[in-house]
Amino acid sequence: MNKRALSTKYRNSMCPSMIKKIGGYGLSLFLIPIVFLHSANALELSVPIGSTGYLGEVTPPVGSIALEYGMVMPVLEANTPYIGFQWEPYRLVIQSIPFYPEIGRAGVAIYNKSNPKGAFIVLAPSGYGLFRYKRANGAYENASFSFSRSQTTAMTNMYNDFSSNSDKLSWGLLPRQGNSNFFSARYVDGSDKVHSLTLTISSYSAYAIGPLEAGEYAMRDGSKFYAYINVSPNFKIVTKTLLSSADNVNIKALKACDVIPQTSTNIQFPTQIAKNYATPTKLADNLASISVNCPYANKNIYLTLSPFNNLVSGSETGMELSTSSTENITTLPYVVASLKSAQSNICQANAQEALRFVGSNKLAQQNMKSFTQNIIFNLCANGNIKANKYTGAINVAILIE
Repeated sequence: MNKRALSTKYRNSMCPSMIKKIGGYGLSLFLIPIVFLHSANALELSVPIGSTGYLGEVTPPVGSIALEYGMVMPVLEANTPYIGFQWEPYRLVIQSIPFYPEIGRAGVAIYNKSNPKGAFIVLAPSGYGLFRYKRANGAYENASFSFSRSQTTAMTNMYNDFSSNSDKLSWGLLPRQGNSNFFSARYVDGSDKVHSLTLTISSYSAYAIGPLEAGEYAMRDGSKFYAYINVSPNFKIVTKTLLSSADNVNIKALKACDVIPQTSTNIQFPTQIAKNYATPTKLADNLASISVNCPYANKNIYLTLSPFNNLVSGSETGMELSTSSTENITTLPYVVASLKSAQSNICQANAQEALRFVGSNKLAQQNMKSFTQNIIFNLCANGNIKANKYTGAINVAILIE
């Protein structure tokens, strides 16, 4: 079955405060009225057959872990990862996280159940880690790292520019030249657990390696993904499993239909949004209307929103806008999508009426092959928004199973 979808882009350029919307519509669905029911399982994602590149977001089954541990030796090794991620593609087979040059990222592979040797999908994690460790002199220090879609975005007292691509998801602790008496340690067993790690995985971004065939994509039986800490030059400890075949992560490649945008592909929002907002506030909205035609009979219908920007922290319904400014801007406006008009409550994290950017949204419908679908993009803000140019991108797909 071939992918039957148009792709269109929303473009805009406004200053000092604006949104640039790029929404490639790869849709497939077909009945009216379409009524939002609920979010499908966020471990499941539906995408069009034939998709390549970025697909969308999957919720992590394990969001955050805390680990207290001891060091066996006080040595901080030079130019060596202190923490990283590992992957067991099969039982008892341990590897570094593979790097895929096709997408320029490392990640965990999942395969088509019907054709595991064909095109596959890579899950690239986003999240952050916080260390608190005790030095040999008794003082406590902190270190941290953040990563988005397998690429480091921020570090404190850490580094990760290793020469090997297999170390893209690993970080060393400063000083880089090492130190023979750095950590408080208990020799032999490391039972003095005075060091701690808090690790959070906020999302997995899915990327297709090769045009996807129809079917379901899942992890191989017995495979799992977790983090490790080097507690001595010859010994490491591992965290609890972060993702495994038992979690039933499932991505489906489904039929897509012909779509034609009925409204302008340039979505513009007000230029004057610079202000300090005490609570999540809706600033504006814009209606995108799409004509959909599909000959397929329906079983299950999904609406998938694939955000090309980062999600708002702690939210599956808000996508941050970005800025190319060299100014340090930490509070960003964000976009929330909905099927009907809403007030400022739509801007609350995980609002009931908002569409999810993670996983796929399941829809209810009456049986019609042609219809017009409306999606409202809401501009939101929370905190001090500075005057600047803000951009973003969202891909929209309506799919049938």
